[in-house]
Amino acid sequence: MKFSLQRGPHLWRVIYDEKKQVGLLQKAIDAAIALIKSQPRSVLADSLFVPNLAGVVRPVLANYCMTFKSAAFSEEKEWRAIHLSGSVNVDLRFRPAGKLLIPYYSLAVGRRNPDDTYELPVERIRYGPTLEPGLAEQSLRLLLDRYDLKKVQVEASGVPLRD
Repeated sequence: MKFSLQRGPHLWRVIYDEKKQVGLLQKAIDAAIALIKSQPRSVLADSLFVPNLAGVVRPVLANYCMTFKSAAFSEEKEWRAIHLSGSVNVDLRFRPAGKLLIPYYSLAVGRRNPDDTYELPVERIRYGPTLEPGLAEQSLRLLLDRYDLKKVQVEASGVPLRD
């Protein structure tokens, strides 16, 4: 898996396999170590070398971590749209979640037809785990009905909320 450090949204597959997760992190760390070992003493003595190296390694490791998830959720086969931003963007929105504000960007994923219906490349939505499965399903169905997406199936995840 290759990550782009360019700003903007990117679509990345979630990795559920712990061995693959550790392997990707190890490969990134090994590349950083190899880079350090290949540098002449004068470069290593430069006070900006470590901060510059960290500036390259940190976003790579952070990007990987945004795509890692417990194997308990592997049935989801999730993809994530991740938007990298160096500063606050005027398109950034917030929604309440309990006592928190969750930042998000609005993302158009479907095509609007001339008759104001949408084509959405989604066949099924699996939700959960959640404390309110009935409410989650009802909310999803309302959202799908709003956009006349009656063919999309809605189902609960088989993963328990807590082990």
